[in-house]
Amino acid sequence: MIVANPTFDPVFKYLMEDIVVAKGLISRIIEKEIIELTPAPQESSQIKLYLKYAQIGLMHQDYVAIIKNDKGEHEKIIVEFQKTYVQPKIEIFRNYLADKYSKKSVINGKEVDLPITTIYLIEETFNKNLPPVLKVANEYIDVLNHAKYKGVEDKTVSLLTHEAYFIQTELVPPDLQNELTRVLNFFTRMFQFKKLKNKQLTRYEKNKLARELDVPEAVIDMINDKLFQRMLTRLLAGSKDRQTQLNVELSQRWQDKRAEEEKRILRAIEQKDEIIVLKEKELQQKKQALQEKDQELGLKDFEIGQKEQALQEKDQELGLKDFEIGQKEQAIQEKEQAIQKKDQTIQKKDQTIQEKEQELGQKNQILQEKDQTI
Repeated sequence: MIVANPTFDPVFKYLMEDIVVAKGLISRIIEKEIIELTPAPQESSQIKLYLKYAQIGLMHQDYVAIIKNDKGEHEKIIVEFQKTYVQPKIEIFRNYLADKYSKKSVINGKEVDLPITTIYLIEETFNKNLPPVLKVANEYIDVLNHAKYKGVEDKTVSLLTHEAYFIQTELVPPDLQNELTRVLNFFTRMFQFKKLKNKQLTRYEKNKLARELDVPEAVIDMINDKLFQRMLTRLLAGSKDRQTQLNVELSQRWQDKRAEEEKRILRAIEQKDEIIVLKEKELQQKKQALQEKDQELGLKDFEIGQKEQALQEKDQELGLKDFEIGQKEQAIQEKEQAIQKKDQTIQKKDQTIQEKEQELGQKNQILQEKDQTI
């Protein structure tokens, strides 16, 4: 049976507008009985998420659900079913959730605060180590006592946190026996046309084949699952709905255009990267040359340092010699001063002797005069 491919946003929207399908699919994912499910008022079912080089669409369907919780009580929650074919930047999801938390839900014309459960259906694998269908639930932990809190949960705390499911469709096994993987395989490659692997097909032929799924009649006859059959019927109707198919074709054209634009940008970036690599290589060579020069200068500085040290040692030796010479000159000066003092003493003695000789001469003259008188 040839049916529409729900991995395309228009088909996904068409499929999830069937409340029976939405109710059954969400119930199997969150593993809770849904008593009632109604579409939540929303301005648009598609939000633009901006990647590094282009923008993509995040298809989301919001519902108000009355579920039977683990305690068997009826609880009203908001269910957000989001689908994207790549994993956008995490800050975009955070901003989207922040916006959701900042706005109150409107039910029957009244604003209300309800817990949020989010289901992410992501076609591109972002972590192979995680299970194909991952549930991330919040728990109440008593930190001081290191134990799980088993008391009554607080409404405020519940509203500030939310339960989330991450489904990586590329990792979903082709298992038709499991009731969840059975219906999730509509979003995998299990029912895609085998001809898509043919490299000789043109882009137009590939696009046409990609829009539809080929579900074998043997599989249809084998599976006795009301939800599976309901989804199959809805997808068959989607393949014949002119507006949905027109939207799919427009979506394909937009994706092809985006892919071409991204390739062009990537080529330009690769060229810039090559230039950057060359410049980095040149810079590396210059750095290496500078390092070699620095090494040469370092050796020269070392040699100069050694010469300066030798000169300092010589200066020290000369200083010691100058000191010794100075001491010798001082000793000579002291000896010369002593000699001068002795010479002065001798001169004084000679002068005294001369004076005494003069006195003796005078005395002798007096004696001679006396002798003559006598």
